[in-house]
Amino acid sequence: MKAIYIGAGTDVSPIEFLSHINDWVYVDCQPFSAFGISVHECDPEWCPPRCVGFSRPWFIPDIKQEMERIGMNYKKISDNELEFTKGDKKITYFVNTSMPEHIDRVKDRIKDFDNLIVMGHDPNSCILNYTSKKITFWGDTETIYSKIDREDEHYDYYKDYLCFKMNRDENIRKKFHRFNIIDRCGATSFDRWATFITHKPR
Repeated sequence: MKAIYIGAGTDVSPIEFLSHINDWVYVDCQPFSAFGISVHECDPEWCPPRCVGFSRPWFIPDIKQEMERIGMNYKKISDNELEFTKGDKKITYFVNTSMPEHIDRVKDRIKDFDNLIVMGHDPNSCILNYTSKKITFWGDTETIYSKIDREDEHYDYYKDYLCFKMNRDENIRKKFHRFNIIDRCGATSFDRWATFITHKPR
């Protein structure tokens, strides 16, 4: 099994909870920017002298600390690719990587993934083009998956977001075979998206 988590930040909880999955791909646009490929141009009138804008220079040290906490060993592959291992468990972390702009950077590594973590960040649906397998969806109780009814004028901005499509396109939903939500009591599994998005935390 292979799981991917886009916009993962420093969240290692899925790795701990889903201990049966040994192959992981994490993706985040930080430390370059907290907002995809967007950059912040400092204005001396408003920004403090040490303004870092949208960048997050502390991001990689924080990742390493969290991975070390769960016993993972660190190896730097490149400026944009980190690797963490423990026994037969492997996490490839693509940093400074925004979707869909940098899909070529990750497409070979995510090929035929079958588990998708969507927590906090609604990823671009382009990732679905890189697997032929039925996908297990993992969410949490903190993320709102049903509040995707955007006004018409925002359609062009949101139309490629995964959950936006999940709420509108049956063909997208058919790519998934289970929808799981993790809460403080464990995990609850559903076979339909409509049931998943109406789940109330226990």
